Amino acid sequence: IMQEVLEHGSAPQRSSVARHLYRLSWYTAEPLLRRSLGDPDRRVRESTVYGLCLLRSPEAHHLLLEALAQDDEWMRAAAAWGLSRGPDAACVPALEMVLQARDSETRVKALEALGNSQVHSAIPVVRRSLEDPDLEVKYAAGLSWIELSKETCLAEFAGLIENSPSSARLYLIRALFHATNYLFIDIGRSTAAETMLEALHTALCDPQPEVRIAAAMPLAWMHHERATAILVDAYTKEQN
Repeated sequence: IMQEVLEHGSAPQRSSVARHLYRLSWYTAEPLLRRSLGDPDRRVRESTVYGLCLLRSPEAHHLLLEALAQDDEWMRAAAAWGLSRGPDAACVPALEMVLQARDSETRVKALEALGNSQVHSAIPVVRRSLEDPDLEVKYAAGLSWIELSKETCLAEFAGLIENSPSSARLYLIRALFHATNYLFIDIGRSTAAETMLEALHTALCDPQPEVRIAAAMPLAWMHHERATAILVDAYTKEQN
């Protein structure tokens, strides 16, 4: 019956069937999945990817990688959402391919899933996304990197803050402040405290007022004696 619908049904009918192919055994589902992934209607291809993400088997991951190798933005977006629930190490290669999407929101969703995976193999993938030209993607990559690495990435993160241009620096500092806040990471007591203080001190001299405002927040959050001194000095010199 399902094969009949995939061959002769309307696009909404084919989409509905494709979405539920994961309920079948792999032996039965594979030829139907491959047929649906080549469907001319993007809604069917999208629904097939959602179903593939639910299978979570080696064979399904392999077929998903084959599908994502196509230049299909809808399938990449579907994979970003489909793999966001309970991502694990097996999902990392597919999410890495999703990061090739042209749509920045799709890349952000993939980075969120990678951060939630809590697996070591996701760290280099996320780290490369810090070079993404889109600032929202850069912000998401910063959050995910701290989620995965915790305090161990703070020294390198400080280096990025110190050496980035104003626009990127703003989003990196926001990512630092937000991630360390909701993860309850005490920067002031970390081994990278002094390195981070230097980076945030540099940011307080940034020509953009938004960057200086952003830098003040983690400095205040640190409750560190030197951070307080830096803030007081910046306050006396600030003209805005």
